[in-house]
Amino acid sequence: MAGNAITRLTLAKINRLKFAVPPIAEQRAIAAALGDLDELIAASGRGIAKRRDLKQAAMQQLLTGRTRLPGFADPWATRKLGELASFQSGGTPRMADPTLWVGDVPWVSPKDMKVPRLHDVPDRVSIKALSNGTRLAPTGAIFIVIRGMILAHTFPVARCERPLAFNQDIKALITHIDVDSEFLLYWLTWSGPTILEICDESTHGTKRLPTLPLQSLNVLLPPLAEQRAIAAVLADFDAELEALEAERAKWRLVKQGAMQELLTGRTRLV
Repeated sequence: MAGNAITRLTLAKINRLKFAVPPIAEQRAIAAALGDLDELIAASGRGIAKRRDLKQAAMQQLLTGRTRLPGFADPWATRKLGELASFQSGGTPRMADPTLWVGDVPWVSPKDMKVPRLHDVPDRVSIKALSNGTRLAPTGAIFIVIRGMILAHTFPVARCERPLAFNQDIKALITHIDVDSEFLLYWLTWSGPTILEICDESTHGTKRLPTLPLQSLNVLLPPLAEQRAIAAVLADFDAELEALEAERAKWRLVKQGAMQELLTGRTRLV
């Protein structure tokens, strides 16, 4: 490729490239083998989509009380989200002080909020930073993104699976004793489209989730034992999805390795 402001790939350069090309019969055999791997990857993708649809349907039924799990019949209570958890703000330590950025404490920012459960993140701060610009959320806290352009289309939610520090674009919800944090994780995830509707914009045009309207949202809350039972059912869906994602990733690696071998002639088909 060439160019300064805009890089480009010319047809003349493409035409000068040389490739090792097998006879047509072997080309077709290689393409068929790789096509079989493409179908395995596609089948994994269809399985993932199906399980996601089933999980979404289960959330719709279980988190609204339309379907009750066996053994549960006690009434549910309507509570405000702000009554279910305390809301804590994070922060960013001073960049000018390098001692705040050398340590073993994981520090979460919105870029890390791509998975529903946070075990670790790349950025680190020191213990000193926890009282100098940021704070530590306990295991079980629920992180939500409250500022950023991602809120134009997605509401990131994640549960802390270990104590984690976090920045100012995230709030940590620390559930009260009668609220299961796993249940709240699923409720917030399911309620994402509704929550996005209350977002507004800051003076700089960045999307923002105001705290008071968020805390005022109504939550239909079952007793604690039923919360845990519902969360366990939905966690089973997550485990199945994780296994299917791992399977698809495996087939993608197999295909990459097969292409490396078959398209270079290192391995020949019989």
